[in-house]
Amino acid sequence: MDIRLAIELTPLPTYSELASKSPKSYLWSPAMLSTLQRKTGLMLLATNQEKFRLDPQSRPEETTILEYHTRVSTQQPQDCGKIHATIPFTKTLTKMLKERKSLMNRVSEMENKINALEMANLTITNEISALQSERLSLYISNLLVDFIGELYRRQGCHLPSGAGNDSSHSTTRYTQAAQQINKQNLRDVGLDSKYHRVLQRFSKYNDARNFQAHSTRIAFAKLLVSPHFQQTHHGKYEYWGGLFPFCYGETVEVIASSIDDDDDDDDLEVEKDDNKN
Repeated sequence: MDIRLAIELTPLPTYSELASKSPKSYLWSPAMLSTLQRKTGLMLLATNQEKFRLDPQSRPEETTILEYHTRVSTQQPQDCGKIHATIPFTKTLTKMLKERKSLMNRVSEMENKINALEMANLTITNEISALQSERLSLYISNLLVDFIGELYRRQGCHLPSGAGNDSSHSTTRYTQAAQQINKQNLRDVGLDSKYHRVLQRFSKYNDARNFQAHSTRIAFAKLLVSPHFQQTHHGKYEYWGGLFPFCYGETVEVIASSIDDDDDDDDLEVEKDDNKN
């Protein structure tokens, strides 16, 4: 099927040079090239102009485009203000449809890649969240160990007896110590009794510590003061940060600004203290 693209051209004034040209010469005139390009939206060459045809076609006796327009205006008074022309469009349309299909395929491929990246990002996000949760449990466990040890020290008491450096016995010792702390013990040292509940659940947090028993006070402090953590873990900063002055004698902000290497020495001191007890 022959498909043609139709356009409308504005008739020229009678005094225009183009108005005196023949209908064919009018369409094929170099002066009309830019107009035809603008009307069709195509990048036309001079040779393409020869493919344009008037619609309806001109008659042999019509020697000028003005004569043609006068006749057409009489036959079609409802459209007397325009000159209609067409150009073959089948090949161009077929090419455009192929390009459109190719673009749609590329869009589909890009969407698939985006979906795959989103799934990968979700997986990574979930893995990071799981790692952060494990790390948070470790940090809390270590803080509670220091909390229990400091609370017993201030009360002049010793932790329940353990069995050397065996981590499982150390865990049992701190779990027993946590269970023996009551709300009045916390009030006696000026702490809120809200921490009693978490002490009763100490074993839940201490499971993580069996795998990585080292001091994490600076890392935990840095995590607590980070804006992202405070936005995603509402209330954790106030709750756990409140124990830092009691356990370490400094605020969480001061400890967060410390150098990480200090924790290695602290770890040795904690182990020595545990052995003494």
